[in-house]
Amino acid sequence: MSAGYADVFPANELRASGGEICAHILENRRSNFPRQLWWDVRLEFEPVRYGEGDFSASLSCDSIRWAFRDWRSLVGATFEKDDPERGGWAGTFYTGEHNPAHSIRLRIDARSLHRFRVSLETSVDLPESDCFDRKHESRIVASAEIPYVGLYVVPGNLFPKPTTAADVHDVAAEFVDPCLYRAAEPWLGHAFIFRPRAGP
Repeated sequence: MSAGYADVFPANELRASGGEICAHILENRRSNFPRQLWWDVRLEFEPVRYGEGDFSASLSCDSIRWAFRDWRSLVGATFEKDDPERGGWAGTFYTGEHNPAHSIRLRIDARSLHRFRVSLETSVDLPESDCFDRKHESRIVASAEIPYVGLYVVPGNLFPKPTTAADVHDVAAEFVDPCLYRAAEPWLGHAFIFRPRAGP
């Protein structure tokens, strides 16, 4: 075993380095899934020594149902989820492969313009570096100040499909206050993003 070698992921050494909060509007009529507003929170971590190399990691908590028309109301928001089946509903820890969490506790605190302090605690099974069949339950506790980047609207995910800027604005206005956002910008050629206005 070489110096600094770690066969079990060193979760206690993780230090959050960034991340983001975003919102998006989804629906799936085939599954009778109505159009809804969802929120995602992602933390990124500084690289840690794992096995014989340095690994970067991130933790995503997707598809949270917060009914906030005003993004500034994120202050004080919480999310708790237990997922004993490890289906990914309580979040996913990514280290080169997806590791579904089996519990998560998340809280959003103080705001500075469009940045928020996020505190997160999760429990996830992580494999040994030399044998991915052997896993150990790891507890990850982290906090970081991260930005709310905005609201995404993907026309291809909606029916009827919005085809104009006015249509996209109307879709967003169903769920958020457009006055708190700048005008929609094209994003990656297939979507739009409403970026927050940095107000009091």
